[in-house]
Amino acid sequence: MKIIQIKYFLILVFISVRIFSQEYNDSIISLESSLQRLDDPSKIRVLSDLSWYYRTLNPEKSIELATRGLKIAREINDSRNTATFYNIIGVTNSIVGNYTNALEYHIKGLLIRQKNNDSAGIAASLNNIGLVYEKLEDFNKALEYYKRSYTIKKGLKDKQAISVSMNNIGFALRKLGFLDESLKYYLSALKLNLELHDNIGLSLTYSNLGLLYREKKLYQSALDYSFRSLELRKELDDNAGVALQYHIIGSIYLHTNKFDLSMSYFNKSLSKAMEFNYKPIIQDNYKAISTVYERIDNFKLALEFQKKFHSLRDSLLSEEKTKRIVELQEGYDTKEKEIKIQNLELEKFNQFRNYSFFIASLILIFTIVLFIRFRISRKLLKSLKESEIFNSELINYLPSYLLIFDKDKIIYSNKLVQKVFGYDQSEFENLNYLDFVADEYKELVKQNRTKRYQGKEIPPYEIVGFTRTGERKNLIVRATTIPYRNVNAILTLLTDITDLKNYEKELVFAKERAEYSDKLKSEFLAQISHEIRTPLNVILSWTSMLENDLKDKLNPDIKDVFEIIREQGKRTIRTIELILNMSEMQLGSYEPIFKKTDLENEIIIKLIADSKVEASKKGLTFSYKKITGNSILLIDEYSITQSIKNILENAVKFTKEGSVEVCIFRNSNNELSLSIKDTGIGISEEYIPDLFKPFRQELQGYSRLFEGNGLGLALTKKFLELNNATIKVESKKNIGSTFTITFLNS
Repeated sequence: MKIIQIKYFLILVFISVRIFSQEYNDSIISLESSLQRLDDPSKIRVLSDLSWYYRTLNPEKSIELATRGLKIAREINDSRNTATFYNIIGVTNSIVGNYTNALEYHIKGLLIRQKNNDSAGIAASLNNIGLVYEKLEDFNKALEYYKRSYTIKKGLKDKQAISVSMNNIGFALRKLGFLDESLKYYLSALKLNLELHDNIGLSLTYSNLGLLYREKKLYQSALDYSFRSLELRKELDDNAGVALQYHIIGSIYLHTNKFDLSMSYFNKSLSKAMEFNYKPIIQDNYKAISTVYERIDNFKLALEFQKKFHSLRDSLLSEEKTKRIVELQEGYDTKEKEIKIQNLELEKFNQFRNYSFFIASLILIFTIVLFIRFRISRKLLKSLKESEIFNSELINYLPSYLLIFDKDKIIYSNKLVQKVFGYDQSEFENLNYLDFVADEYKELVKQNRTKRYQGKEIPPYEIVGFTRTGERKNLIVRATTIPYRNVNAILTLLTDITDLKNYEKELVFAKERAEYSDKLKSEFLAQISHEIRTPLNVILSWTSMLENDLKDKLNPDIKDVFEIIREQGKRTIRTIELILNMSEMQLGSYEPIFKKTDLENEIIIKLIADSKVEASKKGLTFSYKKITGNSILLIDEYSITQSIKNILENAVKFTKEGSVEVCIFRNSNNELSLSIKDTGIGISEEYIPDLFKPFRQELQGYSRLFEGNGLGLALTKKFLELNNATIKVESKKNIGSTFTITFLNS
């Protein structure tokens, strides 16, 4: 009785929000510990519930428990639960990206359920097969299975199951571009979910509505539904759902060009997916992160994550399929051998009976033997035929090109390679295996075939092939030797990487174009800055001379005019210097001169003198102290001078009242450090990550109340990195800021 109560509690948990998590965990532990004391039918029920519960929390454990249950169900000839465990194993394999295994188990379960006329089970299996095709991105095939499942569920009037099918049909329609029709299904599903108070269904529907509104570019609605789904999935402890929802939210932010938020959610999704080994979600995040890096012009990392994406997709959709095909073929051969052994044993038995019985009974025995053999043969032939049909269908719907060779002749081709290359099976049989290989790769293919027939292992390699219409295809070749139709044949899988190759070329071209444009920009800035600075220096020189000649004749207003001209001229020259320095750094043409330099006497003292004058004009207190002895460093004097000058000027400029403090000291690692502290307007915590980016200024304070071009701190960071130094910022709004420069290994 206790076990039944626990099971009922489990079932309720699956369809509602879990409020009593500790009691729930205790129930799971109780179920697991009770397994040893139960009879087989009870074990099957418990293993079914546990394996379904663990499918997202611990997929490996789910498959282990379902496999145990499957073994017991088959031993006691419980076909209904055999199909149930096939279904659970299929669903769990789909979650972790093992689509070949998922399809195999779902088809096995479907065959049993059709034999048992289990309508609800048939609908579930059809729906799950549709989900596998959805993961394989064959949305037309997925839609076909979803609609078949939906038709059965409507006949059963199972509202909860109907809402699931509506969601899945809506998803496939959205992927096929029928957005308005997709929305109708989602809203119908939402109505049922709310009517049933089905939080699991609501989490799915909200997620799908978020994706749909993203496609319609209604991004706020997309975010509202996506965050609703995320909260529900967190409450339900749906790890796979949480990982998926993080990814969806990231994709919406990507569509709105909010790259920081987008990257944050993609990384959350990737972390969650990697924690539970949800490979399809890991794959999607690799692709999404690559897109973000591409959009922010970080083509190197974009290419790195694009390679990770294709590598994982290849492992999910190619290597696993090759291995599984070989296993299926070996299983078929083993089954055939078992039939022969059974026939031989039967013949021996007949011979023994013939010598044991009277001559008069020989006719009867012979008749019985024939009848038995006929029944066995018919069953075996039926089983072999079903296996052959199953294997054929599985191979035909592989997302890779599959060919089987007998020497130079193509004796088998799957539907995909026929469709893409434009030849049917009879035409393939009349082709030489080199006929569609590019000339420059033919010798490599011949050499590898020879090695393979010699029993040598050949790693995957790349070739170029041509379709019937002359279309060029970049292909990865994987092959192995197998027995097929009584010959030693070669099974070959061809993975189409044409799109990847084209994408890599586009990335390289875009990178080169961006680098060239950047170089032109920097050269132009350097040239135009030089052209501006030269006449400006002449103007300032003549203005200074004119002021000196007329200084005794000038009234205060005219003197202020000369002061304004001088200050604005110095500001303009300073801006030009920053542009020239930034241009040199970007071009890589800046050549530092490293020499031993006394930081205090050769740089700090000179800069402090100018800063004190400016500080006194504003009524600020300016102080300097040194808490160390030796301040000699191996540095580039010019770049360090410019860096410290930038920070000192900012400290004075952004401080209305109070003080500016400069201090040289050594930190806990005995590294020479310089701190510049002010009581100015401060920097908001949100802006600090953008502080050292070119042309960036904070909206409040920096950009509105003070002049500036946003280059100084960006250049400062580059100059300090050039000198193996770091810069750290501590700041509070309206309190002040402290910039600390540390010379590493000093």
